[in-house]
Order: sequence, then structure tokens, then C-alpha cells
Amino acid sequence: MKTYEAMYVLRSAEANADWDGTLAELSGILERHGGKAVKVDKWGERKLAYDIDHQRRAVYAVIYFEAPEAAIDDIARDTRLNAKVLRVIIVVNEDNLGANVRALPAEADDRRRGGRPRRDRDDSRGGPRDSDRRRGPKREEKEKKGDAEAAKTVEADSDE
Repeated sequence: MKTYEAMYVLRSAEANADWDGTLAELSGILERHGGKAVKVDKWGERKLAYDIDHQRRAVYAVIYFEAPEAAIDDIARDTRLNAKVLRVIIVVNEDNLGANVRALPAEADDRRRGGRPRRDRDDSRGGPRDSDRRRGPKREEKEKKGDAEAAKTVEADSDE
């Protein structure tokens, strides 16, 4: 059996009201298809980036579990049919971390970028800076009109 990681986005009202019941339902789906939960992480309630089924907030949870490879489609289908689940994604935990979840070291992040160093996000992206950018045609026309009006004002003041 492989180790999998499932990220659940749950309806906040139902999940917060009965967290143990929600967890029992999700674990029951896994066990019904021959799986076993290894570790459960409740991330808590968070604001969604966009409404899902008219919900603005949701509870996030991650469950690491072991299951036969053939049962994953059935687990995903049964989970999506659960009324408390807004979204779910299941991925293979290739490192077989199971209960020993850890962050990748910084060197691994550099290797994924082909050895290129991480840049700051200010002006180091390689594009022109704001002062060097070409102005759009409408803005150029406004600036020319503004310069012409300013020049007329200066001439009128000097004639007096």
C-alpha cells in the first residue's frame, strides 16, 4: 500500500460544530475502501479566495493515509459525495513521509530552479523600471498638452 495525502476543504459550520463526527465520516470512507488514516492535521477555518457553493469560509484539513492504489478513485468519489466536503485533492506522498511530515530543505528548492538563486521580488525581475517604461499614447498627449499650456503661461507672464 502507498501513502497518500488528502487535502479537504470542508463546510465551516458543519465541521466546527462536530469535528469528531466529520473526522469519523472521512476516516470511515477510507476504511470502507481498505485504507487507514496515519495522521490528521486540522488547519482550521480560513477565508476562501472565492465563494464555493455560497461559502466564504471553510475548514481545511489534511489526512495522510495508506490505501490500495485501486481504491483511490472510489475514495475520491465517495468523499466528493459527502455533503460536508466542498473540495478534495488526493496526491501520492512520494517520500512516504506518513507521520513524519517535514519541509523541504532550501537546497532542494534551489535545485528545482536549476541552481538559479532566489531573487527578491522588487526590481530584480529583469523588466524595465517604472521610470524607464514607455508611456501610453494618451498619457503622452496629456503631457504634451500640459507642457504646451505651461509654455503659454510662461510666455504670457514674460510679456507683461
